[in-house]
Amino acid sequence: MKNLQGMMLVIRKKMKVLFGSATFFYGSLFLFWIGTTNWNFYEWHDQQRIAQIFLLFIISISQIILFGEKDCDGVIIPPFFPSALSSALLIGFVICGLASSVRAQFMAWAFLEWALLFLMLLGVGMIVRLRRVGGTQFDQVLLTLIVIVCVLYFFGFLGRYATLFSGLPLRVWDMFFGFANPRFFGQFQTMTLPLLTVLVMATSSTLIRWGSFTLVSGWWMLSIASGTRGTWLAMAVAVVVVWLIGRPIGRSWVRWQLAAIAAGLMLYGLMFFAIPTLLDNPPKLINRLPALSNLSLRDVLWVEAWHIICAHPWLGVGPMQFAAQPNGVGAHPHNAVLQIAAEWGLPALLMLSTLIVIGFRQFVIYLRRQSDEISFANVLSFALFASLVAAGAQSLVDGVIVMPYSQVTLMVLTGWAIGICPSSSKQNLRSVSVTSKRWIEFSLLGFSALLLGIVMAQALPDVPYLPERMQHYSDVHPGQRFFPRFWQQGWINE
Repeated sequence: MKNLQGMMLVIRKKMKVLFGSATFFYGSLFLFWIGTTNWNFYEWHDQQRIAQIFLLFIISISQIILFGEKDCDGVIIPPFFPSALSSALLIGFVICGLASSVRAQFMAWAFLEWALLFLMLLGVGMIVRLRRVGGTQFDQVLLTLIVIVCVLYFFGFLGRYATLFSGLPLRVWDMFFGFANPRFFGQFQTMTLPLLTVLVMATSSTLIRWGSFTLVSGWWMLSIASGTRGTWLAMAVAVVVVWLIGRPIGRSWVRWQLAAIAAGLMLYGLMFFAIPTLLDNPPKLINRLPALSNLSLRDVLWVEAWHIICAHPWLGVGPMQFAAQPNGVGAHPHNAVLQIAAEWGLPALLMLSTLIVIGFRQFVIYLRRQSDEISFANVLSFALFASLVAAGAQSLVDGVIVMPYSQVTLMVLTGWAIGICPSSSKQNLRSVSVTSKRWIEFSLLGFSALLLGIVMAQALPDVPYLPERMQHYSDVHPGQRFFPRFWQQGWINE
């Protein structure tokens, strides 16, 4: 009887967490991901940044709901990384960013990006908690949300494609709604393409399998149509890495991806060559094949970042300070490694790189210990790993760690992956006193509140004046396009 009462108590605790913080999280994340309806007042990038701030506010509320929650073993749900080394590296990274922000020329902007990044890391911690409480149920709900978002976007694309049959000219560039640039949509594709294959491999329903395969193929067709070379490079790296791990599930995932690429190519040929030819209405395509090896002026940004690193190797010039000097090419280096090194300093880069290496090493060990059974959990693990590898690869040539949509998606995938991997944090926390555990929780809540306060105090006053800010830039620089960073008009000294 006592055992039954104990089980019921555990169930009630899990229900409290899942229906409290998880409901907030799922709902706000879904609203963020489908927020591709133009408000007719803000640019796409700006409205996504505003929605991101709102999402981080919801995450902070969820942190409060999770305060003091314990898992089924009676241990406070671990807030972050499993080892003392990882915690030390993370704290060191925080301190480096803080010191760099203090020295920055535009200190307010530096503190804004510093606070935003670490608020996202606290979001990662919350997702870890939710996954360790929700288990497979969390996986299923979150994957379902991603699939729904991709389906809705795909149907929206098809709706715009239908204008071809009315005889109106079709510009492929205009069909990628919801993003200031198709490359930003490509970053989201990079992180979701691996996950869409899960239902293809791990379902017993023929209808779901082939419906999911159609979606993956359509997603590849959109990637080809958008001409996002970063996605092609990133997925190529992910395919090779997953294949080299050597597990049958991973290699089966690779084969399904290759089949989807082939189907996507055929669908692209049908929709953008065969049908338009029959209708005598050729569309204006985005052809990036001639520029496949062209860096698109990224080398200019990389050289500039390198000069900053040489001049400020220890603490960099401060977060977001690359956007302080307009260069006519970009407000960030389009390379995550160079961006952290130039703006945060080489020690910060070393700490962050070590953290990432530790994380990927643990993930690879976990994957190699997986059984060869084609199950939902096993396939999802390989797909998540591929998503993170692809995101990391694309971050070396694109602004994955800069764009709000990509930042949120990367936050979700990182927390999801950490939550899935076995952790030694429970053993570590068992040796900590109850008082210390409470201090850990209080410290995280206080830090979260501080970061949220910095972000909202610095960013929200700008919101009513964003159109005027962009108009002022256009008046001063007629004919010049915008270079996004925090806002669509990304230069911080304009």
